[in-house]
Amino acid sequence: MDKITFTVNGVQHCVGSEVYPTKTLLEYIRHDLALTGTKYMCLEGGCGACIVSVVKSPGRTPESINSCLVSISSCMNWDITTIEGLGNREKGYHPLQMQLAENNGSQCGYCSPGMVMNMYNVAQSENTMKQIERALGSNICRCTGYRPILQTFKKYAVDAPNPKTLAIEELSISGNSGCCSTKSGCCSSKKTECCSSKKSDCSSKETQDSKKSSINDWCMVSKNEAQGKLLHIKLKDNTDWYRPTYLKEVFEIFAEQGTESYMLVAGNTEKGVSPRLTYPKCMIDITGIEELRNWYVDQNLVIGATCSMAEMIKRWEEVKGNEGFSYLEEFIMHMDEVAHVSVRNVSFSYVLFDCGTIGGNLMIKSRFPQFQSDVYLVCETCGGQVTVCKFIIIIIIIISLFRVLTSQL
Repeated sequence: MDKITFTVNGVQHCVGSEVYPTKTLLEYIRHDLALTGTKYMCLEGGCGACIVSVVKSPGRTPESINSCLVSISSCMNWDITTIEGLGNREKGYHPLQMQLAENNGSQCGYCSPGMVMNMYNVAQSENTMKQIERALGSNICRCTGYRPILQTFKKYAVDAPNPKTLAIEELSISGNSGCCSTKSGCCSSKKTECCSSKKSDCSSKETQDSKKSSINDWCMVSKNEAQGKLLHIKLKDNTDWYRPTYLKEVFEIFAEQGTESYMLVAGNTEKGVSPRLTYPKCMIDITGIEELRNWYVDQNLVIGATCSMAEMIKRWEEVKGNEGFSYLEEFIMHMDEVAHVSVRNVSFSYVLFDCGTIGGNLMIKSRFPQFQSDVYLVCETCGGQVTVCKFIIIIIIIISLFRVLTSQL
């Protein structure tokens, strides 16, 4: 039977027919795994209490993701790290956690895990104090203790008066390559605060990890996934969940299931804009389709529909120096004011109602004209075009007609 496989804090997990399409990554982390460091709050991607670190594919940089917005069924092949995996009392705290505590950056402490996880991902690259401040716009502190929080994390900025730096091992997750991870790690070579406990903690942790691993040995990669075949799962409410690899497979699903009740899925950021009470009986996760994530430049800049807003901004940065694309500098400054970092990172959103992906953002504008879409605004400003496929027919629509014509397709 096909499964959605992923790892949480280095331990492999998988889900399948036992989950509902409405189950989020946050619910799975807290209820199924009992990792309660990741918090509930707004459930709309606005407060940052639920932020976790995600590597979407091997070799990619960790990103901050609002786990309350992401369907657990959309986490195929993700490497997920929660605050417990970053550092804890048993195996030692991460320097970011210790710095926040030492600088009185926590009051009630409810927002602290999300703050730390967001900063951990920000710290993967060099940032100025201004960039760090803007990145932390993803997080809300209800106690309004922002001053010590910002003072703590701005110390890691490249333009700080006496900048702190995180060593390579500190940029890695403690349980994987940092404190107490191997016999050659800090337990044997350093005497730091995180290693003040007995060395048996390390062997105890290794024993626990091996037990967890053995429990999850049955979570094998499916034959369909290994061979790039269409993945199909009947979820608990009898919803058909598909994960195609090629665009043509989407139309094959339409031919089999019809188009009366379906949804193209690339995540769930629309949940914060237009919560859904019911879901269609056919859901198609299109995040594995490389054709929809590609980009290239000919006379125009062409970007795939499932690229996130963060990826779109990155492409603009790369192209703005080309002749005829200098206007992208203004677009970049404008889009930097839209949403926040962890939402812009989510390329996994319901494409029929979505804010995180380019295509999804435009679709919510198409269905709800009152929605103030900045993606639509910049596309309209530069005379953008949208390529729409209807079975084997490819239609190119100027953006000003997009809202009218897509309702008829």
